[in-house]
Amino acid sequence: MTGPDESASGSTEETPNMTLASTGPSRSAPAIPRTLPFAPSVLTYNLTVAYCAMNEVFAAIADPIRRGILDRLQQEGPLSVKDLAAPLDITRQAVTKHLDVLEAAGLVEREMRGRERVSRLRADRLQVVDDWVDGYSVAWDERLARLVAHLERDRKDEDDHEEVEDG
Repeated sequence: MTGPDESASGSTEETPNMTLASTGPSRSAPAIPRTLPFAPSVLTYNLTVAYCAMNEVFAAIADPIRRGILDRLQQEGPLSVKDLAAPLDITRQAVTKHLDVLEAAGLVEREMRGRERVSRLRADRLQVVDDWVDGYSVAWDERLARLVAHLERDRKDEDDHEEVEDG
């Protein structure tokens, strides 16, 4: 028996702007999109790179321990794994794994100083997130300004209405 997105042979079937992978005769997993669900002409290469970078940064800062590491690096400057692990309730190996994630996202760079490997914050990579949040910030500022104007008009209308009743 075949589903709506499979042929009898279990191959893939084209749908508008999306190719679906066949799950075969087993119905345990849904079809997996192999391409984006919108026309590729909508995306430019740079936008794709920006979204990939942003996803990596968001994934990296999602963890509270990694955010704490970033905060310490911002406040104290470059630190070794030993120094970063000292106040935390985790092993140096765990700190190293967190640093690997932060480094993969481009938020931290590591270098050798003598026998120690120190980590330094690269705050410029957070600009991707800041730019994304800025778009929402502008929209919310405009909405709040319209709400304030609406409330002030309502207050003025109420005051005018009360004056008419009193006068």
